Amino acid sequence: MENFTTTTDSAGSMGSLQASKDAKAEDTISETERLVIVVMLSCLSAVGIVGNALAIYVFTNLKQKMTSTIFILTLAGTDFLTCLITIPFTIAIESLEYRVSVDAICKVYHFLITTTVPFSCVIIVAIAVDRYMCICHPFHHWMTIRRARIIISVLVCVIFIIGGIACMHYTIYTQLTRHGNTTSMPQMPYLLMNVTSTQDPDLENSSFSTDPTLTEFQTFTEPHVGICNVNTHAINQRFFSVFRTAYSAIFLVSCIIVLVLYSIIYRSVIAQRRKKLRIKSTQCCLLWNAASIDASQEAVEMTQDFELSQVNGEERYPPRQGCGVTEYSETQNNGLIRKGSLSKARIEKMRVANIKTAFTLFIVTLVFIVAFLPSWLMALNFVSMNVIVFYMHYVYNVVNPLIYAFLNQNFKTELRRIVRCQNH
Repeated sequence: MENFTTTTDSAGSMGSLQASKDAKAEDTISETERLVIVVMLSCLSAVGIVGNALAIYVFTNLKQKMTSTIFILTLAGTDFLTCLITIPFTIAIESLEYRVSVDAICKVYHFLITTTVPFSCVIIVAIAVDRYMCICHPFHHWMTIRRARIIISVLVCVIFIIGGIACMHYTIYTQLTRHGNTTSMPQMPYLLMNVTSTQDPDLENSSFSTDPTLTEFQTFTEPHVGICNVNTHAINQRFFSVFRTAYSAIFLVSCIIVLVLYSIIYRSVIAQRRKKLRIKSTQCCLLWNAASIDASQEAVEMTQDFELSQVNGEERYPPRQGCGVTEYSETQNNGLIRKGSLSKARIEKMRVANIKTAFTLFIVTLVFIVAFLPSWLMALNFVSMNVIVFYMHYVYNVVNPLIYAFLNQNFKTELRRIVRCQNH
């Protein structure tokens, strides 16, 4: 007598944030946990949609756009789509306990979570690189708006390829293998085929036949309301082992790059401010119109002032297109350059700006690590799975408008202006 067995696979073969969670947590998740997840994700989705929509609206209406504006708009757009599509999709999949009747839904879901989520990570890295070039190397003009758009386009293509590969590894189909006491075919790989019954209108009963020598080795793939899970038979497993490692490394590499770049930026700002404070403290009693003042040094100092103000959202000088580098100088009637930043009030303002810079960079790095690290460790089985904590990585897509927009003075000013215009 023949019997059928269902062949499944462990979800740990994928390196996405969802991989280990899909197979290992779904069997043990309680209804209370599922309810908490649905409520939590619903709140995150609602807040994220509003916040990112405001960020997109405000930064789109800025009259003067720089490279940082392009990256922030891309980040806000990605986070908006994540909150609008990916998170609600996750809520639906969780509510259905990963039981879907359409294979395309399963694949689209895993395409979304392997594109929108990591794309935010790589955009944050691009923003860090942009800030590094603009603050530490302001006169190189390496990052322009055109290059920023090219970088974004390349990143989109790479992420879409990754998402396409990942989604092909998931399916709702179940492998049903027929076993029987029939002749075996030595060293013959299993055969994937769809089982279809046929009926002759002249006969009362349906019938179908198979080659008896293939019975033991036949694997029938049948569509049904199944679990959206990993399909190890789709692509070579050695390839996916490499793919899993590379995908899992995205967060680690992004985290390291961001930490290193922001550390360099912070040290550079500290060193520049200390040097300027020492110079200005010794020159505070000099005449304003000293003929020995170097015009190029003044341009560098004013550029550094401007770049720091851009980090803190306090634009004090008219920027040029790109990184916002300006070569500002103030002249007297006799044509000599006047140092206009030697007052004690200005020195104190620079000190406060330095503190704001340190705080902003600390928040950026802290949120980036805290949001993704627990989920990353759970996906790699380094720590035990907690589905509620796991889904907290979506917080990152929600708070980005806060750390990249609402802490920016220009954003606040522009938002107030828009609100006033709407009221009138």
